[in-house]
Amino acid sequence: MTFSGLAKISFLAIAFLAGCTSKSEVFSGRSPEQVWTVMATVAQEPDYENWILLENNVWLDSNYDRIEINRRLKRDYHDEGANSIRQIETLDMQFVLERTDPPAVTGTVRNRMIPVKAHAALDQFFAEMHQLLEPVTNVEVDVIEMIELVPAESVDEPSSD
Repeated sequence: MTFSGLAKISFLAIAFLAGCTSKSEVFSGRSPEQVWTVMATVAQEPDYENWILLENNVWLDSNYDRIEINRRLKRDYHDEGANSIRQIETLDMQFVLERTDPPAVTGTVRNRMIPVKAHAALDQFFAEMHQLLEPVTNVEVDVIEMIELVPAESVDEPSSD
């Protein structure tokens, strides 16, 4: 049985879209309790720049160090020269804390979606975690030189009579 080029591409596309996407990150220098607290905070209070959060259902299972998240997001996508397109995404994600030294978190997008989008969702979650766990250390400050202004002395001008 031979497949035509289009059939092969279709088969690969379907296989590519099916299944889960996972990613793990390690949090050195942090305790499992700190990581769990930040996981819960990011799950319950997500920060999206380009999306509007329609629903955010979060289930915290501290017995198994697991968080289940179901989110609905929307945005109007504008492509140059084209009309805007309303996009609505559903994310079904799970994050599990591994109480190792150092602690690690594995995130999984459980619904079928393009892998690039699934990786972006996981990257967003982990970026928010890192932002909360790592204080800002390199802050650029513009230095302004202060000059003391001294009042001018009155100068007597010679009269020109």
